[in-house]
Amino acid sequence: MRSLTIEPLTSERIDQAYPLIQMVRPRLSVTGWQAYARAQITQPNGGVTLLVDDGGLILGLFSWSVESHPDHGATLAAEDFVALDIVGSSRIADALADALEDTAYRRNCQAVHTNVTCTGGGAKGLVDRLAGLGHRMESFRLCKQLTQA
Repeated sequence: MRSLTIEPLTSERIDQAYPLIQMVRPRLSVTGWQAYARAQITQPNGGVTLLVDDGGLILGLFSWSVESHPDHGATLAAEDFVALDIVGSSRIADALADALEDTAYRRNCQAVHTNVTCTGGGAKGLVDRLAGLGHRMESFRLCKQLTQA
């Protein structure tokens, strides 16, 4: 069984993470991802967390920031939760979910909010898996893209 490690995204690995981010953000260009990732990894209350195997292959990631929420106080807000489950089990999603909680605890957060992107597919399975790990639906967000006049 492969060992899995959690590590922060570094500027040297931004391009390696692009194929995973495309799974949830298929319209995001390489340069858009590079700018977004650089901004995330340089902010003091945010970052991108990777799950890698013993060969260095990126199997999952999520971006995060600490926000103040009126119901919960300090809250870890996670976006771009991607779990490449190529081994046929829930190990990848479970390890990423554990990393979400660990990141929140280390930053004294009282809650974790995970936004699951629907555009890349697989959202229902991920929501079901996270629900099985104690996450519950508290709200959801809709988006209407506007065209410029």
